[in-house]
Amino acid sequence: MEICSAKGDWVLTREDGCHNLLPYTIHADYDKILILWHIATELCYITEEGNPENEQEISKVLSDYMLYLLIMEPSMMSAVAGTVQIRFRDTCATAKLFFRERGVLEKEEDGHKVDMIQACKSILDIPMVVNPSTVKGDTSKTVFFDACNLAKELKKLDKDKWKILSKVWVELLSYAACRCNANNHATQLSKGGQLISLVWLLMVHLGLGDQFEVSEDHQTDPQSRDENHQQPDQRDDDLV
Repeated sequence: MEICSAKGDWVLTREDGCHNLLPYTIHADYDKILILWHIATELCYITEEGNPENEQEISKVLSDYMLYLLIMEPSMMSAVAGTVQIRFRDTCATAKLFFRERGVLEKEEDGHKVDMIQACKSILDIPMVVNPSTVKGDTSKTVFFDACNLAKELKKLDKDKWKILSKVWVELLSYAACRCNANNHATQLSKGGQLISLVWLLMVHLGLGDQFEVSEDHQTDPQSRDENHQQPDQRDDDLV
């Protein structure tokens, strides 16, 4: 239950050398955390050298899937979405402006495919920003520079970062799954279902979450309870 109520911070408090990552999970809206960690995961994944490992692939797949749900399936994430559309729009606008200033988008406009590795490395070349609001402005909800800082902190963990990232994404998936309305999960079944719904069903089966908690006083129909309470009195009258 403790894990299911956490938004990535549970594992960070228990893994060595991860306390620098806690500011990117605590005291923040879920949609901000998700977009922030998605960008950081993408930056680490694309710039990683060598063959992908299992935890690396898990992190990448869950990262892509959770962002897909947040943007394309808002009904599944309505309980945790917050200001996702504004945050996503501002972050995309900041990224486009950043790439345009560095001439990265010019390749795309000329019909040449943008080099994703070079584009991501150009983001990681940004100096660490102590207070991103001084760069982005107080009114903007972009997480672009925060994600850059987070990616650099993750890079310091070397290969351990994928173990941490995979656990953080499982936490974020579980957090959203147990907060999604049961009707929304049921609606998805007619469309083929979603991974988040399978996670939700498994959590319910294991007694995690509060969607189906029923107290003893509410396990039977109220009318039948009234009838049951009346029966002893009726028997007593018959005996008299």
